[in-house]
Amino acid sequence: MKKGWVILILVIGIALVFSVIYLIYFSSSPILLGSPEIQGVYVNRYLVSSADFGSLQTIGLIVNINNLNLTGLIIEEQIPENWQVLSSNPPYSRISGRNITYLLWQGGIPLQTQTISYIVRVNSSDGQFKGTFTSVDNSSVIQGNGIINVLGTCIENWSCGAWSSCSNNQQNRTCSETNQCGTTIYRPDLTQACESSYIFVADYYNNRTLKFNSLGNIVGSYQTNNYPTRVAIDANKNLWVLNNTALVKLNSSGALVGTYNTGNSPNYIAVDANNNIWVANGGGNSVTKFSNSGAIIGTYNVGIAPRGIAVDSNNNIWVANFGTMTPNVHGSVMKLSNSGTILGTYTASPNAYSQTMSQPTAIAVDANNNIWVGDYDTSRGAMKLSNLGVPLGAYNTNGNSNSIAVDANNNIWVASLSNIVKLNNSGTKLGTYIITNHLSSISVDNENNIWVANTYGDNGIIKLNNQGTKLGNYSFGSVPASLSSDFALKHFVLGSNNTITPTCIENWSCGAWIPSPCSSGQQIRTCSDSNNCGTTINKPNLTQVCTTQNLCTVADWSSTLSPADCPATRQQTRTWNKIGNCENGVNHPATETISCIYNIPTCTDFTYSDWSSCSSSGIKSRSVLSASPANCQGGNPILTQSCATNTNSADTNNDGKVDTNELISFIDVWMKGNATITELLSTIDKWLNQS
Repeated sequence: MKKGWVILILVIGIALVFSVIYLIYFSSSPILLGSPEIQGVYVNRYLVSSADFGSLQTIGLIVNINNLNLTGLIIEEQIPENWQVLSSNPPYSRISGRNITYLLWQGGIPLQTQTISYIVRVNSSDGQFKGTFTSVDNSSVIQGNGIINVLGTCIENWSCGAWSSCSNNQQNRTCSETNQCGTTIYRPDLTQACESSYIFVADYYNNRTLKFNSLGNIVGSYQTNNYPTRVAIDANKNLWVLNNTALVKLNSSGALVGTYNTGNSPNYIAVDANNNIWVANGGGNSVTKFSNSGAIIGTYNVGIAPRGIAVDSNNNIWVANFGTMTPNVHGSVMKLSNSGTILGTYTASPNAYSQTMSQPTAIAVDANNNIWVGDYDTSRGAMKLSNLGVPLGAYNTNGNSNSIAVDANNNIWVASLSNIVKLNNSGTKLGTYIITNHLSSISVDNENNIWVANTYGDNGIIKLNNQGTKLGNYSFGSVPASLSSDFALKHFVLGSNNTITPTCIENWSCGAWIPSPCSSGQQIRTCSDSNNCGTTINKPNLTQVCTTQNLCTVADWSSTLSPADCPATRQQTRTWNKIGNCENGVNHPATETISCIYNIPTCTDFTYSDWSSCSSSGIKSRSVLSASPANCQGGNPILTQSCATNTNSADTNNDGKVDTNELISFIDVWMKGNATITELLSTIDKWLNQS
């Protein structure tokens, strides 16, 4: 019976031993921490190529992930200064100042290629983006920059040279951009269609009419006989030439169409809006109206010795009556309807000698339908009348005014015996050019250049640009009685559909609209014409109506996170609260789930196995069975402690024997870990073998 107990006890003991060994060595497995590789990750930026100042723009990143081991990526993007982030997709994890942070995390699942985009408002000229892309183990991945060109901050400022002469119905020019923006969005046209300019000259002594191109080359010579004096071009490009006895019509190629009898001493000619021809008969004190086929429609009496003749935009006829040298018979200007009815005779104010006509010779109409009269009397020069005949001013032109013309800029050019004077439309003298002999006729071509006929001296024609610089002197060995182009007919008679483009092209550049953003319902800007044309035909608007908005910014929102610390699920709920009085702009949902960076907690509480027996070195040990909080790592568990070596025997009464009660007590000591298995087996052996 005693041995049966012994066997039972031995079996139990051995089982307990192996249980302890299992708890110590097999109850838990180690946690393996992986370090994700970052190779195979690269970022493509896609950015708009240009962005208007104040506009909303989408900025994008494509994060290409070719590494199946990467489970987390932190992206931090620095936006340009003063730009506003309005929204992003996916929602950003954090925004601080100019830095916006995204955490790409899919619950531990390996990441796939991602697209991130966010909407910004362009509020400054800084267009550089800087980005840092980092894996979750803080290994640097890549850095990159992106550039956006912001329109309105670098404003193109183009200046252009003058148009070239019209060649093959096209003009060219060169333009340069002084601000070096590198864009050509607002570059002016470098080419334009044009109508080649031709000047027709009455070659008095050679009984012919010459056709000059804009370069001063003779491109046509047409026989017109009997000392031609005046030339006009109608709307069909037919050429009408007055000689001493008749009116001659040539077609556009210079072929003779017809010769028509005129009145007494015809000397000036004009074409009206109906393509009828008007001739001033200096010796008959009358004007004759011809149809375009050469038939006389009517002859109408006017003042003494009519010379200059012109047509206004109402198709009325204006005649300058030279008068006589008799002191009591001064000249006048007469206005006729297109049917020949006299509408008025004007001699200007008799109370102001400087504004009283004396010997009006030349007449022209400006773009405002005012009448300009060149007076041969040296004290008068040029006089300006309204279309109702009201005198508006008299201007000294330093000589006998023989001819007068109006250019495309509505400036007035007066040719006298010895010089050319340029006036603006208010009569201010802009310049005096060319001192020479007897300038008998002046005309403007379709490129706004000035041509004059020099009756004596050089015996040729002279070309000036619109600033008065001589471009050429073209002689042909004879006397030019007069010259003409179809400019006045197209520009002032037929109307705007036939006007030309002035050679001074307005070139406006404007600053940014202020204030920005709109704060008072209106914005203003300043603009300047770099070409200083002095006109405002194409001037941009300087004010605009705008909508006042207080756009929400990042500062207008506050948020809280729940839970406050990132849990093991790596997901938090952000609750947004608008604290600013604003609309649109930065916007957030009431709540949103965001990814967060989970920090593994440190273990603080432990459950242990039993202590081992005290070793011969006085140390006993134990192992950790579990720890808290959940999913924790590390901590400071107490796994060993000092102990006293147990040298006691089962003979507690010191009688040299081990009785049954002493054996049972010693087994209990052993089971509590205070005795070794060797000591237990030795005690059992002593109990079995004692007498």
